[in-house]
Amino acid sequence: MPRPRRRKRFAVSLFPFLSVLACVIGVLTLLITATAVGEIGGGAVDLETYERLEDEIASGRRRLAELRALSDEVTSLGVDLSEARATSERLRAEREALGDVAVASAPLRAELRDGEERVAGLEAELARVKASRAEAEERLAERRRALASAPLRLRASGSGTGIEPYFAECRRDGVVLYEGVERRPLHVSSPNIEKSLDVRAFFRRVRAHSTASAILLVRPSGVSACRALQHQAVLHNARSGSMPIPEDGELDFSAVGGEG
Repeated sequence: MPRPRRRKRFAVSLFPFLSVLACVIGVLTLLITATAVGEIGGGAVDLETYERLEDEIASGRRRLAELRALSDEVTSLGVDLSEARATSERLRAEREALGDVAVASAPLRAELRDGEERVAGLEAELARVKASRAEAEERLAERRRALASAPLRLRASGSGTGIEPYFAECRRDGVVLYEGVERRPLHVSSPNIEKSLDVRAFFRRVRAHSTASAILLVRPSGVSACRALQHQAVLHNARSGSMPIPEDGELDFSAVGGEG
């Protein structure tokens, strides 16, 4: 069978339209590009202006940092100012309190001044007394030196009337027995007083005469020796008596009688 004949289709070609559209788009793109390039070219950035703006920005940042530091310093000063005001208030209160105390203590201060004046007067008087005492002590020392250099003259009246004296000197280191008319000194040390044969003979001679008496001449440093010698006098039943004499000075028996 013969094939049926195909129906012819009508085809529309879009090439001219697409070409025109592509050209229009290209032109528009070119125009946009030219416009953009023109605008860029007309308002181009100046390098000097850019650098000046950068400097201004940096300077502004520095000023901002300085302002921030100044703000912090102002804040710190505000705290310090608050503390200073508080301290000032406290000091003012203390000053007022001290003022009240000063008013209340005025009589005490006056009394203190009077006391200080009295103390000053007493100190002056004490200084005068000390000076007088020093002068008196110096005169006494001179008197003692004079007495030390002068012999101690023993008188018969010092031993009593009708008594035959036997002298014994009591010293720091012992006793000195004065025997015979010449008053020969016989030394006996303190540890040997109780067992000394010379002491026993001395008191036996005193006991042998009814009018005799042992006269113990006592130096200030010979009190203990005098007590030991008095004890021996009691043991030997011999009459004795004591007479204090100065610490220094030689004994002068020229005015005293008796055989001793």
